[in-house]
Amino acid sequence: MLRAPVRHPRGRRAGRCGRAGLRGLFPAQGSCYGSAFTVGTAAGRGIMGTQAINLRSKFGQITQLWSPRVIAQLNDYQFKLVRLQGEFIWHDHPDTDEAFLVLEGCLRIDLDGGESVELGAGELYVVPKGRRHRPSALEEAKVLLIEPNGVLNTGREGGPRTVQNDQWI
Repeated sequence: MLRAPVRHPRGRRAGRCGRAGLRGLFPAQGSCYGSAFTVGTAAGRGIMGTQAINLRSKFGQITQLWSPRVIAQLNDYQFKLVRLQGEFIWHDHPDTDEAFLVLEGCLRIDLDGGESVELGAGELYVVPKGRRHRPSALEEAKVLLIEPNGVLNTGREGGPRTVQNDQWI
């Protein structure tokens, strides 16, 4: 099933890449009710407790491009942060959709059939299960991925860009 291109609530086509990024979407660190904290982990798993997850701090712990890191889990779904730049490989996820929420920068997702979706900071796109896609970013983009546990970043393609699952920060 083909989904229509993502559109803004005001009817504009997605892909207008604002430069606000984390600065525009989230308050400065520690500006709301005192300082922000990061989530503690137990046995390599995120335990929410009473501390908020600071995305800026978590991104500071990611040094490699195209290497998603888990920051939280909601039932069987993981929230993963990833830094992207350049072009990834064509791949699909035959059993699940994959959500991309751009937090900073611009992301283009090429889809089989010659279609593509361009996302700027604050924009979300869900790639339908089984749809071949290839994310790319001309400059570094910071993205939140939402997908079920156990989903490999390269889907069933495999190869040198495949990273180990379940890496928590």
